[in-house]
Amino acid sequence: IPRKKSTASDFSQQLEQVNFIVSQSKNSIKEFTYIKVNNEITFDELLVAITEKLQPDYKKAILIQEDIKKREKLASQIIPEYDFALLHTRTKGVLKPSFSICLTKDLEKFANPYFSGIHVIIIMLMPEDEHEKENREILGFLSSKLVEDSDFLTVINRGEKESIRNYMSKELKNYFNQYLDSL
Repeated sequence: IPRKKSTASDFSQQLEQVNFIVSQSKNSIKEFTYIKVNNEITFDELLVAITEKLQPDYKKAILIQEDIKKREKLASQIIPEYDFALLHTRTKGVLKPSFSICLTKDLEKFANPYFSGIHVIIIMLMPEDEHEKENREILGFLSSKLVEDSDFLTVINRGEKESIRNYMSKELKNYFNQYLDSL
């Protein structure tokens, strides 16, 4: 007969899980990256600009670029009705979930036809590791807010880095509270 796990052990595991969620959420807020580029930037140039900001390690930056390209070949996530493109992928190029925003320097639409005249590109990178479920839930919560909460996109389109970070923080607090309620 298998031994029944002790309540103390279960609680200890819950605390470890809560600590992990706190750590990932806190890092997403702290490491939030805001990138400004020229309107005429091409897709490949954009990937280079993004990875230069997000990953100083050249080999990992190339991994991120390749993984985004593979994901885009599966299905592009350019969403003109919401005025943004979502570049997202699982990659070994990052160790923690990453949420970043890319806008043009003048906050006008991207000129490149690939981006269909959208204003903002959102980059979400998820580490390829044993915490896929937790990382997917964190980033999935943020991505769902992009379409469910028009205020989030309004804040993003204004292009004010700290306002975006504050809104992100508010949403991750909501996620964390929902997470705690599910325990």
